[in-house]
Amino acid sequence: MVRLFNAALLLSFLCFAFSANAQPNCIDCHDDIKEEAFLKSAHGGGDADNLDKACRACHGNFEVDDDGHEAPDAVNCGACHQDSIKLLQGSIHHPPVKGQSGGVACLDCHGNAHELKKSLGDPKDHLATNAMCAQCHDDAMDEYLAGRHGKSKSPTVAACIDCHGSHDILDDADPRSRVFRLNQSETCAACHMDEQRTDLPVGSQKKVADYFMSVHGLAVSKSGLLVSATCVDCHGSHHVFGPDDEDSPLARVNIPALCGKCHAGVEKLYRESVHGAILEKGNDDVPVCTDCHESHAIRSKWDPKSGSYATNVPELCLNCHADQAMIVRNGMTEMRAETYNRSYHGAASRLGDKTVANCTSCHEAHDIRRSDDPKAATHAANLHETCAKCHKSDDPSSWMTIGKIHQSTAQESHWVTGLVQNIYWVLIAGSLSFFVGFIILDIRRTIRSRSK
Repeated sequence: MVRLFNAALLLSFLCFAFSANAQPNCIDCHDDIKEEAFLKSAHGGGDADNLDKACRACHGNFEVDDDGHEAPDAVNCGACHQDSIKLLQGSIHHPPVKGQSGGVACLDCHGNAHELKKSLGDPKDHLATNAMCAQCHDDAMDEYLAGRHGKSKSPTVAACIDCHGSHDILDDADPRSRVFRLNQSETCAACHMDEQRTDLPVGSQKKVADYFMSVHGLAVSKSGLLVSATCVDCHGSHHVFGPDDEDSPLARVNIPALCGKCHAGVEKLYRESVHGAILEKGNDDVPVCTDCHESHAIRSKWDPKSGSYATNVPELCLNCHADQAMIVRNGMTEMRAETYNRSYHGAASRLGDKTVANCTSCHEAHDIRRSDDPKAATHAANLHETCAKCHKSDDPSSWMTIGKIHQSTAQESHWVTGLVQNIYWVLIAGSLSFFVGFIILDIRRTIRSRSK
């Protein structure tokens, strides 16, 4: 009995000693922290037995007694996340500086530290980062959601951090920024030229590759011209447009205005031209800038691969002016292909002569007008000046302005040329008939002589 009493006394003493030295669980007092959510978080560690250890990793070590504890030191995220803090200090979201206004604290973006998600690299969390940015940039987020990226169902579609960075976000005027004008296209290409992606529109990679070889892309990458067009200038930044949106700058009817943001003078000429006037009436058959210059693969007119290269211009124009369905639909003048190609100009152009007159030499490139328009380069009163661009004013060929340039028959030029042409055709037909008849008679004679 005495032994049993001593054992009970010893056990009581040990329990008292243990309870006197044990530290209470943080959750016991800080009941605003959800234990389950904290354990699943990036900081919780997932082990309930080591809960206090996880708390002290951020809040430091301190003694706890019945009266509580002193206020712990301020949490220093940089103690673990040195690389992120280093990037953040040089960004526009630099940490708050004591005694100064401005700056963004870690929790301003990442939210409740006790429920912080384990990874922002998972596909599901990739787009979740947008919610962080939307806390301050709600207008930009509204634009994003209304654009192609925001409407995409792909889990890997571009989010804010893909274009702007995460901790290393720089002002768009900083040459090191991903969204600095000279870097914008490379930022877009990081996704749109990724061969592993299967969620992009067909032809997306080629279009972006074409841009980098275009006059716009080369002006940016080789010459560093800040005024040259980038992806953002045409497609938008947060509200990324597609050509299928009728309100989009890329909609066919809006293309002249889009290009006119940089090429204002050319847009003015186009608007006053026969093409611009027809487009204004809602006719989709009429060519716009991208029909002649393409959209991404825009090349200099001195580039032999360009549609506006001297020897390629006739074929470019004849895409419409030799299209019989389009000719009938719009009441256009027929036989432009035949009449130009049969002329000296057309023959020389097909042989590679870059100096001979092509369509734009006479009709202009953008300020194309009907011949009955007094401002037209092909108006009767202006033809001498138009032809004089190639032919000197004292050149006898200046008399060519009297005749017709596009003529479907010789009679349209002069009755003598029509007569000569008819005689020419009779002589050719007669000569061919004579020789064919002679050959037939000779064959018959040969066959008869052999049969005898």
